[in-house]
Amino acid sequence: MQVTEAVKYVHRALQRRHDHLHSLHLLALLLSSQKQFDDAYRLIETTLAQYPDNFRYCGAEVVTVD
Repeated sequence: MQVTEAVKYVHRALQRRHDHLHSLHLLALLLSSQKQFDDAYRLIETTLAQYPDNFRYCGAEVVTVD
């Protein structure tokens, strides 16, 4: 129940500022915690495509597991 409510709040925050990277990251984590892995992956993939410069500093890499 708490995760579902948190997802709603993050969506609201993103309606106000759709490019807030910390909120996008939190949303991906929340989706993953609900086992919505495909949605989380698509969100991360889209975010990386739209804001590639903001992720260079963290050295993160998105990989798929087959």
